[in-house]
Amino acid sequence: MKTKALLMFIGLATASVIGAVGCQTPNPHLAKETSVMKTTAASPQESFVRLLNAIDARQWDTVRQQMADKVYTDYSNLFGAAPGVADADALVGQWRQLLTPLDATQHLLGAAEVFVEGDTATLRAPVRGYHLAHGAGGGEEWMVAGQYTASLELVDGAWRLTSLRLDTHYQTGNRGLLAQAGARARQLESSAEVSCELVRFTSLGDRMAGHLCLPAQRSGPVPGVVVLGSWTTVKEQMAGLYARKLAAQGYAALAFDPRGYGESAGMPRNVESPSGKIVDVKAAASFLAAHPAVAGDSVGAVGICAGAGYVAGAAGQSEAISAVALVAPWLHDAQMVRAIYGGEEGVGQRLEAAKEARARFEETGEVEYIPAASDTDASAAMYGPFDYYLSDQRGAVEAWPNAFAVMAWEDWLGFEPQPFAKDVNQPTLIVHSEEAALPQGARSFYDQLATEQKRAHWMKGTQFHFYDDEQTIGEVVEQLDAHFGAHLK
Repeated sequence: MKTKALLMFIGLATASVIGAVGCQTPNPHLAKETSVMKTTAASPQESFVRLLNAIDARQWDTVRQQMADKVYTDYSNLFGAAPGVADADALVGQWRQLLTPLDATQHLLGAAEVFVEGDTATLRAPVRGYHLAHGAGGGEEWMVAGQYTASLELVDGAWRLTSLRLDTHYQTGNRGLLAQAGARARQLESSAEVSCELVRFTSLGDRMAGHLCLPAQRSGPVPGVVVLGSWTTVKEQMAGLYARKLAAQGYAALAFDPRGYGESAGMPRNVESPSGKIVDVKAAASFLAAHPAVAGDSVGAVGICAGAGYVAGAAGQSEAISAVALVAPWLHDAQMVRAIYGGEEGVGQRLEAAKEARARFEETGEVEYIPAASDTDASAAMYGPFDYYLSDQRGAVEAWPNAFAVMAWEDWLGFEPQPFAKDVNQPTLIVHSEEAALPQGARSFYDQLATEQKRAHWMKGTQFHFYDDEQTIGEVVEQLDAHFGAHLK
């Protein structure tokens, strides 16, 4: 394990260069060379910085292009293990696996000295490497300060990394961050039927986290499905359960944390933003459609409860989504909102509280929260005996903070998913129950759907039966499989 960690540390190095030591215009006052290079190739310094920047951007093909076929690495000063030589392709694969659980990495490279002799070069530069994982203790950081010594070789007119050594000066923060982040990734479900892995993608520049669940036994690419749960939830709740069930049926199913939730980046945290989550669904669908495990260039999308409105909004704007399923959908309009939240007075009180909380946030940066669910605090966003959210045997998982930003009332109460129906041209399935939330909203939405390829399946069960009741979910997944099996190529 120490040797593996030692070979991997370069994968944490990303470059934002102090001064003008950049990829395009190296500063001659900050770098010196012992001979004039007789080549039009990028300088050794530029090639090294390009490699680090590519690692930060997760551009693995570019990382490999900056390396020789074999790379010698020495991090004995940091990890205590012996130096070693690794095959570059295997090493890049290891870096990719190691970096996935981390939320961000960045290395600040200081003034570099570059010594060139013919077709070989040596580079020395101070470096500070920052590593962040939101899921490890709520956003922990590890910083390593030291010096890189890199060797490069001119191959076919381009400088390629042949060796790298880090001499560590000091460290701050959580030194166990890598191990903790890796352990979380390895805790994902793996069985004879399903394997799940932590994946990363971006939405409006923020780095997202998702669990991609795949059939354990598959001979090639399979249809893909994005799954989004109810409001305030994270991927470890109902969305993850549906993803695993769909993977067992032969799909590549992605449950993800929207921006500001769970292991995804984004600030402020835990602010329910319908428009933001619609953007995130589109980003997740585009990511999944392009994934090598997914057949074709489009995917299905499942929205559960409030997630149904977000999925519907995304479907009308995304070419990557070719089939839609709405499970126990919460599809309200202004009239329904008033009936649910205490009429004009109740809605008005929440809107006033939201405006005050928004003003405080804009002035001080402080976010005011109330419980997302509680059976004792009447101010909670969901007040009542909601056992799914309150039981640690059900939805009260560690990754869910049970927090609702007061300023989000304004966006939520003003959100009307009903009009989205007129923009949904994809084949659509609605699965609901008269005992569940807002059945009238589901019927109204169904009637307005633009597509003629629509079907509604009505069954028994309360809203929370659709979240984790095995018998209920079994029937729902049968319907989803029939729907996506017919409409995903």
